[in-house]
Amino acid sequence: MNEHDWIKQFPAAVTVCDCKGVIVEINDKAAQTFEKDGVKKLIYQCPWFEDGKYAGFVELSLEIPFEMEHFVRS
Repeated sequence: MNEHDWIKQFPAAVTVCDCKGVIVEINDKAAQTFEKDGVKKLIYQCPWFEDGKYAGFVELSLEIPFEMEHFVRS
């Protein structure tokens, strides 16, 4: 198994970039998500580090059904 094979099977869209913002890993779900326009998504981005040094960031993208109601919590 390749060091990053888990990305291919992860059930959400995963995009990993290096410290210059260049995509170094992307799974099929992420590639399919980028093909569509108007997809409602929850995006989470977080830096990743290698030996304590900033190495880039990971983006998780989860599609949200358009039919899902939006609740504003107070």
